[in-house]
Amino acid sequence: MKYSPREILNSEGALLTPELVNRVSRKYQVGFAAAKKGIERAYKKGTIKRIEFMTFGKGARLYYTASITQSDLLSKVLSVIKDRRPIIHRLWKVLQKEIVLSQRDGLKITGLPTKQMGRKESYKDIVDYLTKLGLAYQKRIIINQKSVGFIIINDKPGIAESKLSSYAAESTSRERMIQSFLSRSKAMRLVKKVKMRTQMGSRIFDAVGEAVSRRHMLVVFDFNLARTTEDYDIEGLLDRIYSVFRKKFKQVVITYCISKKFTKAAQQKAMTGRFSHINLIQVKMENGQIVTKNVDGISRQARGEFFENQIRYILRKSGFQDVQRGLKVYKNLNGLTGKPTPEEFSDIDIIANSKNKREVIICELKNWSIEVSQKVIEDWVQSKLNPIVGFLQTELGPRIAIEAWYIVSKKQQDTDVVEIRKKCKCNIKVYSKLELIDDVLSKIDPLAAKELRPIIL
Repeated sequence: MKYSPREILNSEGALLTPELVNRVSRKYQVGFAAAKKGIERAYKKGTIKRIEFMTFGKGARLYYTASITQSDLLSKVLSVIKDRRPIIHRLWKVLQKEIVLSQRDGLKITGLPTKQMGRKESYKDIVDYLTKLGLAYQKRIIINQKSVGFIIINDKPGIAESKLSSYAAESTSRERMIQSFLSRSKAMRLVKKVKMRTQMGSRIFDAVGEAVSRRHMLVVFDFNLARTTEDYDIEGLLDRIYSVFRKKFKQVVITYCISKKFTKAAQQKAMTGRFSHINLIQVKMENGQIVTKNVDGISRQARGEFFENQIRYILRKSGFQDVQRGLKVYKNLNGLTGKPTPEEFSDIDIIANSKNKREVIICELKNWSIEVSQKVIEDWVQSKLNPIVGFLQTELGPRIAIEAWYIVSKKQQDTDVVEIRKKCKCNIKVYSKLELIDDVLSKIDPLAAKELRPIIL
């Protein structure tokens, strides 16, 4: 039986191989193998056409006829690219927004190598696809005796030469800043074994530096990361860094030179594992000087929960068996009670009981970004701690030894702990997070203290 895929393509527009095979099979009541052969014969005879230079997943081609307009064909191609070729679509989406991309920015966005590896496509292949589709073109600019490559959106009016030169100048100045930053890091004996313009797996980095001592951190410089990438690319970068280096390094530091901050999802991903931590540092030029600023890559809530878990670990290593978080205390006609009532009095961040239940430690955590004043501590002692101490003495007996730990990120330097103790019905210790690690944890588990200290810093 003779049949013509051209009739289907004329009526429905461009179709991918699986779609066209299904239509031919249903319309002419033939098997899939016969439908495929018929499509191939029609293509060889020239009655139908296809995009020959690229496939769309599992070897699928896009077939069309001469009757289709160029705009309709391009619209269909972009739709198929969005569904089936996410890397090409990602580069095209960013290019639409940026208009001009340096070659290194393009490499970062696609995450592809510069050369083909086996059958795997390269970054050059992706750019060739966009060029052949008429969506973009390539150009090189010479600046400071250096050739800088660009991919440019194929739109009118064209990009002025002056704009390309400014992009090239930005690219080369960024490299100078990286080199200056690395030189300063080397002088401070923070970094060694620096690799510039390195490719790790399928990810391109501006530079990677390894720490000098203790196999403690890896420094990754990716200075133009978020200007041209989506949230999922940032998350993928964090995952890749952690998966590659988690066995060798306890901490990873990423430096970048952008104004945007990581989104909440990427911030949460920045902390993976018990002691592994990705620390974000913003690096930028101000008045010709390199300025660095720590960026909180993790939400305050996530940091607080992480530190609470470490305090529970400290208490258990100190010999306390029953360590609870968020224990609620209620009010009734007789005073405070542990049984739920309509009126909640307070909750205890952490409470730890010794094995013989003769010693209790109460922990209050203030994960504030500002310093905690003495008045705030005294107010908590009088309004919350003293009533809770009375409740515990009633429940566990008057001879129970009760100690309170008030733990803050930062405390005011003039805090008078002796004065606070005079107002407290039990022994109280006021620690900053760093003091807790250095004065308490370092005595019971030096290795854990050593690993936790840089996270707090």
